[in-house]
Amino acid sequence: TTGNVTIEPNAIVDVSAGKGGGAGGSLVVSAPAGTAVLSGQIQGDGATGQGGGALTVQALSLDFGSLMTLDQTGGFSGAFDVHELGSGNFDIAAGSTLKAADIELTADQGSIEVDGGIDATTDLGGTIMLAAGDNVVVNGALNAGSPTHADRGGTVELYTDNSNGGIFVNGGATIDVGGAGAAGSTSSATGTVWLRAPAQSVLSVLGSGPQLIALQGAITGAAHVYLEGYSQVSADPASNGDGEQIDPGVIGQANTTASSFMSQAMPATGVTVAQVLGQAKN
Repeated sequence: TTGNVTIEPNAIVDVSAGKGGGAGGSLVVSAPAGTAVLSGQIQGDGATGQGGGALTVQALSLDFGSLMTLDQTGGFSGAFDVHELGSGNFDIAAGSTLKAADIELTADQGSIEVDGGIDATTDLGGTIMLAAGDNVVVNGALNAGSPTHADRGGTVELYTDNSNGGIFVNGGATIDVGGAGAAGSTSSATGTVWLRAPAQSVLSVLGSGPQLIALQGAITGAAHVYLEGYSQVSADPASNGDGEQIDPGVIGQANTTASSFMSQAMPATGVTVAQVLGQAKN
């Protein structure tokens, strides 16, 4: 819609499982040019022993705090996908926990800060994806592993697309993506942590200026920790005048840019980005 989407306080929206059992249903709210307001009684519970429903909200403007409350009270434990296209920030306060098997938070023009927790643990492992136009800051706990299976793990993805933004997993923060270990702890290395940021943000850790990538917290249960630095290369005008084309010149420029980045990030001699971040084995 080009307008707003409002669920009034006296409205009832129920996508819970029916009497026959099963998982909860899905609620999708889209207001890419307007505001999404979800009040009223909104439920997505699954039947006993089954997963909860999936909630997807995309809007130019939204109230993330109220959606956090809905996650905690509405039974949407299957998936929680919130995308704000405007300038709002997403903050998960200390003492608060967002819980669902698949969690995706995208703040196109804002930042994401986790001082509390995000819990995506499931028997098969869950997924947490945090993407921001500005900083992604983790001071709390991200858990996406499997508490019941040693051979299963989860995935945590942290992205920023701002050349002045960064990804900060600060001291005291924890990221756990592993499978079940001794006494039910998540300790087996079966999960994946993936960070993606502009190339200059990644290379900042090698310089004397502000460092825009920090992995000072504890990462456990990860078989792999990836850090991807990316750059943009513009396509050339198409020869027929219709749009743009990726020609050999563009491909050559992309290859040159990638080679330059890798030679700086992983020099044959000297300190690498992985070493600075304490991830030399990854």
